[in-house]
Formats: sequence, C-alpha cells, structure tokens
Amino acid sequence: MKALDLIITDTNLTLTVVDHEGEKWVPLKPICLAIGLQPHMQTKRVQEDNRFMSTQLSVQDSMGRCQNTTFIPLQQLEAFLFTINTRSSMKPEVAHRLLEFQKGLTKMIHKAFNNEMLTNEMYVAMFDLIKELKQENMDLKTAVNSLSSTVDYFVHQNALNEHYVDKRLASVGGKLLSSIGHKRRRSPEVA
Repeated sequence: MKALDLIITDTNLTLTVVDHEGEKWVPLKPICLAIGLQPHMQTKRVQEDNRFMSTQLSVQDSMGRCQNTTFIPLQQLEAFLFTINTRSSMKPEVAHRLLEFQKGLTKMIHKAFNNEMLTNEMYVAMFDLIKELKQENMDLKTAVNSLSSTVDYFVHQNALNEHYVDKRLASVGGKLLSSIGHKRRRSPEVA
C-alpha cells in the first residue's frame, strides 16, 4: 500500500493506493467524504455502472480494525469524478469541492505516479539527505580549518627554520671565512 497525501483547496486527503492483481486501486469512501458526497450512494452507482470496475478489499481503519471497502482502479478515478454531476439539488459547497477535485485531483495523482510530484516519503528522504549533507559540509569545514591551521603552523615553522638555517649558515660561513682568512695570514707565502 502507498499513502498519497493530496491537498486540494482546503481539503487534505490521504489517499491509500493498493496494488491488487497488478493494478493500482483507490478506495471510494475517503474521496467521497472529502468532497462531501455520500459514500454508499457513490459505491452503489459505481457497482451498477458497467463502465467501472470495482472490488471489495479489506483495509485497516484508523482504529486498527479490518473493514471491507470498495475500491476502483486508479486509472478509472478520473472517469468516476467526471461522471458525477453538479446538479441543482447539490449543496453549493459540495458542488464547488467536486469541481475542484475534478480539476485538481486527477492532475495531482498523475503527477505523483509519474514521479513529478514529491510524496511525503520523498520529502522526508530529501530532508534527511540535506541534513546529512549539512553535517558532511560541517565536518569538511572543520577538517579544512584544521588542515589550514596545520599548514599555517608548518609554514610558520618552515619560516623559523629558514631563518635559523640562514643565521646558522651566516654564522658557520662567517666562521669559515674567518678561519680561511686567519689561515692565510699565518701561512707563509710561497714565492
């Protein structure tokens, strides 16, 4: 089962999509309740209309009880919605919601199952990935700062060593030159 959260106008609808006999099926009742229609009337209409396939499937309700519910194939949901007339006896708010569902629900379902819309699971996975990437980024920044400090330390040490080596060379060189000059003065010149 796949739960698909859809928001159409002011109605939040969690639509459970069930794989049954190789097809995706959706329950009628939550759709009817979200629109404001009587589920039993719409179920009867679908079962009596030979253009629609329907089946009874057992699903768990919010209290964990198994309930038999009428499902139709997901690919027939759009046709189901468009066969409902906004008749004059229908309350205006129900007619408005029905029109909104007819316009929006099918578009959102097609997008969701064609991976054009992010589902809740995708959002959670995305946020988890972003969280991991942020942590990796922080770890990398820490490593770069540590490496930068280490490099700065070695550059400083190298500069000190170069200065020390230069001073030692100058000192040794000076002593060597002094020693050579001193030896020249002491040795007799050969003519």
